[in-house]
Amino acid sequence: LFPVIITCLKTRKVLYINDVASDYFGIRSEEAVGRDILHYWKRADDRIQFVNHLTSEGKITDFETQLVTHGGEKRWVLLSAYVTTLDGSEAIYTIITDITPRKIAEQELKLSRKKHKDLYHMMNLMSNTVPDLIWAKDLEDKYLFANKAICEKLLKCSGDEAPIGKNDLYFASRERERGHLHTFGEICINSDEVVKHSLKPGRFLEEGMVRGKHLVLDVHKAPFFDDSGNLIGTVGAGRDVTEDIRIQEELKRSEERYRLLANNVRDVIWTTDELAQSLNPAQRK
Repeated sequence: LFPVIITCLKTRKVLYINDVASDYFGIRSEEAVGRDILHYWKRADDRIQFVNHLTSEGKITDFETQLVTHGGEKRWVLLSAYVTTLDGSEAIYTIITDITPRKIAEQELKLSRKKHKDLYHMMNLMSNTVPDLIWAKDLEDKYLFANKAICEKLLKCSGDEAPIGKNDLYFASRERERGHLHTFGEICINSDEVVKHSLKPGRFLEEGMVRGKHLVLDVHKAPFFDDSGNLIGTVGAGRDVTEDIRIQEELKRSEERYRLLANNVRDVIWTTDELAQSLNPAQRK
């Protein structure tokens, strides 16, 4: 059974209230009869809109509003009503459906989404201030998050383009279609699959050509779990070490040339430090 109230259309006075409505509003039936129904509406404008629609159409279904109980408790409701006659007067027969729990849940969900949106925005701002590439992917290796650095250095996204929902193959194919040399990741191990299979963090050196330039990333990846411990993807961070690798290789080649030179000359070659050079011959002995 639902709460039912019959009110006079002209005077707004309560003409009848059933026992369910009496319990719902916390008032005895004999006390409710004769009261102005407007006291039980949270917003008077809603009542005006409700009556205008009702008198125009003759009935109304699932009109959402807030009512107030006799004790002052606010309740979300859906009102279904039609115009009738009681004791010779035009009256409104109203059936009340309480939706308070649903509305509370909706408001909490809305608040939760706002908090998550604000948190995402803050994380995005923070991650965009660092030079490292930061991202998150789902189980299909599609991007859930990508910071400014990875968009600019690897994915080559424009400023207003979001990579969410796309994978690396999409961006690699697009680069080739645009006439760019792109080989990044082709000769590397599939680190996403390694991390998802092992369920453990890993470190990888990934490299290739991006728009004709060699790019080397020192990549750290880890499995991404939800609150229940279920694997939902991977997270990663990459640091551009292209120049570091170039310097290391150049130093290695230089050392190799020096070693070959030293091994192929017949003269005696030695080095001294500044202290040894400052001493006279007798002191050096």
